[in-house]
Amino acid sequence: MKTLENLSSSEQLVVKGYGFIGFTPPGNLVTRVMNGWRKYLQVPRAERLQWRVGDPRDWDDGYVAREGGEYDQKDFFHYRPHLYALLDHAGVDYGEHLEWLCDLDRLWEYCRMSFQKIVFQLNTILPDYDLYRRFQSPVARSRHVIRLLSYNNDLQPGKLLGKAHVDRNFGTFQIFETHPALSLEIGSERISYRPKPGQVLVFTGGKAELLTEGKLKGVKHVITVPDDFIAKKGEARQSIVFFAHVYI
Repeated sequence: MKTLENLSSSEQLVVKGYGFIGFTPPGNLVTRVMNGWRKYLQVPRAERLQWRVGDPRDWDDGYVAREGGEYDQKDFFHYRPHLYALLDHAGVDYGEHLEWLCDLDRLWEYCRMSFQKIVFQLNTILPDYDLYRRFQSPVARSRHVIRLLSYNNDLQPGKLLGKAHVDRNFGTFQIFETHPALSLEIGSERISYRPKPGQVLVFTGGKAELLTEGKLKGVKHVITVPDDFIAKKGEARQSIVFFAHVYI
């Protein structure tokens, strides 16, 4: 009989709602993407706002600034491969950031292929839901997105940076974070995420629970600065996340 520790990542998703998979993007991509993100954040805000090029009702393209409220004071950047066409259409000169965008594209593809392996395994465990075909559909492919974040709040111990929520997508990779803050709420238990070298955290979202009639659970999570954490004044928490979708 398998123990929890010996389960595959897909079996962990079914049993626990989260797990870890091997994740080693080539070419130091994560560091390159983070360096490009920090360089982009040095661009004057008025120029950054020109990069909000998607549908105003949909935050999944380009740059978004959030400045209101007690929490969620953060900058977003959303990358999907069609971003180039949207930037061209909006007349945005992205030449200075082209290398960064290329790195984002490579990381996006690596994430997509990594998540595809998970869905393939899930399809054998839960064959009634046609998960692999739904993940591979052109509609789903156009929705997979990398999100870069920079939290602008002071990182005071115990500070709430993002309220508890369940992601709307099928599954999430927590790829990188500069400061510990992510916690998963599994039943009555809160599990603080700590990175593992060569691995990435994966957990399921609202679409997974809806599509599988609850056999996969949408995992609630929250961003809170740990009580024992001390950051330098004015230091931002930055992270990289990948959201994977399926066609419903």
